[in-house]
Amino acid sequence: METDRVTYNPMTPGYFADPYPHYADLRADNPVHVTKFGFVMLSRWHDVIAAYDDSRLSRDTRQWDGFADWRRGS
Repeated sequence: METDRVTYNPMTPGYFADPYPHYADLRADNPVHVTKFGFVMLSRWHDVIAAYDDSRLSRDTRQWDGFADWRRGS
């Protein structure tokens, strides 16, 4: 049986007032989260460091198929 996982959703009530409990839930339940926009959100320090050290990953948005659509909110 599959359970619901914590997701990144800044529209959750109270998120902007205090996002830290939400981040703690992500770290505990879904530390490598693929958002509904298709990007990956890392919430654990060691995962972020591993990503920075991985030459296959890039922040160059020219390499990201669909970036223009995401940026427009499509």
